[in-house]
Amino acid sequence: MGWKLLGLAALAVIMGCPAISTSLQQQADRQVTFAELAAHPEQYQGRLVILGGEVKSVQPHEGGSLLTVTQKDLDPDLRPLEGKPSLDTFVVESDQPLPPKEYVPLRKVTLAGIIKGGQDDTLLVEARKIHLWEFPDSAIQKYPQQLRYWLAPPYYEALIPGGRR
Repeated sequence: MGWKLLGLAALAVIMGCPAISTSLQQQADRQVTFAELAAHPEQYQGRLVILGGEVKSVQPHEGGSLLTVTQKDLDPDLRPLEGKPSLDTFVVESDQPLPPKEYVPLRKVTLAGIIKGGQDDTLLVEARKIHLWEFPDSAIQKYPQQLRYWLAPPYYEALIPGGRR
């Protein structure tokens, strides 16, 4: 019995945990596109959706945080896709303070949240679960140790065209 449990635990570690829990995924409205949500947020108010993209900014707000995200489409694992930049943004209202040292610009994020509506032509979402993806540091590893400090967050954004706006 112990070996079976150990085997299942090892399999879970190898496969990884999903960005958003299966129960939230099943509850979410996956048929609606971001363009539809952004165009008519009042029609989707109260619905649970899964969205993702890159962090644009985070700021304190009423005991929690407001997270501004540049929207990106998601792959089957719910990771924001690489590719052409999106011009669409949305704002996530979190009841938990989000540390600005972790939620730095260009870091990828996936979230499940309830549509609250629109505010100043921007979609507003109340967070239920936020998954912050790890930085892809494979590009940084090719540089000498002395340079890696400056190429790691939050400094590297200044070196990327279009970074740190």
